[in-house]
Amino acid sequence: MTWTRPTIALAVVLWLPACSPPQDRIQLNGVAGSMPATVVLDGRRGGCFEDEKANGPTALFGNVLSRQTCHSEIIAFAEGTAMNIQTDVNAWTDSSGDLLPITMAPELVVPINLFIMSGDFDTHDEAKREAQARLDVARATQIYSSGECGMNFSVNLAKDETSGAFRADLLTAECTGNVGRFNAIDPLLTSKPGIKVFYVDGPSGLEGQTCPDGQTAVIIITVSSSNETLAHELGHAFSLGHANEPKLEMTPDNLMMSPASSPAALTLGQCYRTNVNQESVVNKSAFRTGLQRTCADDVADSECLVLKFKK
Repeated sequence: MTWTRPTIALAVVLWLPACSPPQDRIQLNGVAGSMPATVVLDGRRGGCFEDEKANGPTALFGNVLSRQTCHSEIIAFAEGTAMNIQTDVNAWTDSSGDLLPITMAPELVVPINLFIMSGDFDTHDEAKREAQARLDVARATQIYSSGECGMNFSVNLAKDETSGAFRADLLTAECTGNVGRFNAIDPLLTSKPGIKVFYVDGPSGLEGQTCPDGQTAVIIITVSSSNETLAHELGHAFSLGHANEPKLEMTPDNLMMSPASSPAALTLGQCYRTNVNQESVVNKSAFRTGLQRTCADDVADSECLVLKFKK
């Protein structure tokens, strides 16, 4: 008998993963690919949801369903562009793969008018104090722009007022009760558009102070200030309060702690308020146009991001 080797058939089974459905996404146009960006979304899935976050110029959100009765809103933040808010968004469908493009505008430019009323702490030199003031403005831009607040600051004018015709007591006065007197040191220039910042000697123990002045603000910066002080006072001009209250649960490095730490930062919840609050100088002075709201620091609801909301 002839023995023949039996043929054995091998069955190879390949396990291939199931294809995932495409995600819904929001595309921020006008944002450089390397720039940080954060998108916050309200919408509907199984039920309504609020303040879901995704990062990047292309923000992925799974499958967002048609809004029905849910609050549907998009808030987009990105370094180098202005904050963008889209309300009553009806573009989502129940199918996955929706693409919502949002065109981002350039950052808001907020003009700063510098009035140098006294010299620097060490040498009492006006030129050194003006140089410090310009560095304060640059530091404020760094904090607000890199924090995705959507704004930067430009020195609209810088004027040496050290020999101005004002009473010497104004050098150590608070701005409270003295807004008119500060404005009177150079009426032709203090009437120009912009946030007015007066560099003074200052009351003992005070680094800076902000006082409302109609559509804008009067800020005093003392010789005891740090390079975070102007940015902190601008936060007050933009409607932010101090972050020291335990109920706000802010971290010690927050810019609005009193005194401000160094280095300091802002949360997205704070950036949101600087942009939308009616009492913010950017709205009162028409540096910004668009939707306005009233969001106190301790309010968090469908229209107000919680203050400590981070990118």
